[in-house]
This record gives sequence, C-alpha cells and structure tokens, in this order.
Amino acid sequence: MRNCALWILVLVCLAVACRRGAPVSVKGYWGHTTERPAVDSTFDWWTTDEEPLPDAVQADERITHLVRQIVQDELCRIGYRKRYGETTPTFFVITHLGRGFQPSPQGPEDRATLAVEIRAGDDGRLIYLGHADAVVDTSLNPEERKSRIERAIQEILKPFAPCDP
Repeated sequence: MRNCALWILVLVCLAVACRRGAPVSVKGYWGHTTERPAVDSTFDWWTTDEEPLPDAVQADERITHLVRQIVQDELCRIGYRKRYGETTPTFFVITHLGRGFQPSPQGPEDRATLAVEIRAGDDGRLIYLGHADAVVDTSLNPEERKSRIERAIQEILKPFAPCDP
C-alpha cells in the first residue's frame, strides 16, 4: 500500500489552472473490480500521519481546503453522504495535489495534477483513482481557477457515481 501511495504521489500535481483553451486531461482507474457503492453510502476523509504532504502542498492550505470542499460537495451531489457518527464509512476519500515542470516539445511546461483516490472503508483496498492534469496558467483569476477545478473534479468523479439499488 505504501508503494501505491508513493506511485500516486509521483503521478499527481494539481489542476489549479490551465492555459486558456488548453484541455484538462482526466483519467480514471478502477481497482480489482468496478464496484461502486450504492446511493446513500457514507464516506469520510482518509487521515494518516505516516506520510506527510510535500512542503509545496502544505504551503497552500487554501487550495487544499478548496479542493476538499469541492470533492465533498460533488460526492454529496451524486448521491453519497458524509459520515457523521457512524463507526465505519463505506469508503474513504484521499486527495493528492502537486505541481512541477515536465518536458514537452515546446520546452518545459509548468503542469499540475489533482488525484482523487477512493478506498474501501472495511479493508482499505483501492476502489477507484481518478486524476486530472493541465498546464498551469497563472493569469487566470480566482473564479476561473475555481471553475476549472470544479469541472475537473466533476469529470474525475463522474464514473464513480452510485450504482442503482
């Protein structure tokens, strides 16, 4: 599981903003099955002290908080509910954020990725992992950035919508 987490951290960099007109690339991966929890299943945030967040992510708590709020709102919108008081949620949610330069034919690009990982509540097995990747454009205003993050999260979580009862 530790290797999986390290692999995921290597993959991820936040899709905070992308060049105007440049697409946000969204991909999803399923665990061993394409299981989706039923409508009204509960979720909670995965918390662990084993692996601290990179300094760059810790430095921007505002983005981290925004991403978590949008993910939580989207999960509730598609039919899941946040755990309050239950002993074990149906699934846990983990977000990974990162940013860095990557080579491209036009020269190094400042790229960002956001990954949303879904793990089973009973045994922690990976159910679903979706991530979005984009070129960063610092000229976008905060509303445009938030809108792009919302769209990316909606696309990431679209395949994870609850199954019919």
